[in-house]
Amino acid sequence: MHEQGAMIDVAMIEKCAQDPDLALSHLRSLFETLVSEDETLREWTSEAFENCGPPSDDDFDWIVDMLRSREGDQSFWAATFLGRLEERARKATSKLIETILNVNQGEATRQRAAWALHRIGGLSEADKDHLKLAMTREESAAVRKMIALTLNETVP
Repeated sequence: MHEQGAMIDVAMIEKCAQDPDLALSHLRSLFETLVSEDETLREWTSEAFENCGPPSDDDFDWIVDMLRSREGDQSFWAATFLGRLEERARKATSKLIETILNVNQGEATRQRAAWALHRIGGLSEADKDHLKLAMTREESAAVRKMIALTLNETVP
């Protein structure tokens, strides 16, 4: 078995793209390839991630940490995997809201964080208030639309 956290080669990533369970067992290593200068590695990694279901609960903490990554692909996929955990990711709600409010995060990441919150559900009134504030500050129509969907509101 491959050691988690070590860089993997393109042949293994291609296998991961074909086998979601294999990809999930190498999740940390695959996250590392998202910052590779090799575009082929990044593309195969994204394909592998597209085919995956929810991650293991054991991966939860480091995935939440990846939301703070300055690398857009890493934070985007972190939000995606948290959304795939649905209600099991409820502990990440505040970190996802922080991601939406962080203007240094890319539009795709902020939109995906709002999507994740929609999938997780069960927002507290305080969480909803933070999202309403985020919607008033957000310049991207796509992000505002996803926040509104999460809040079950119409986009202003």
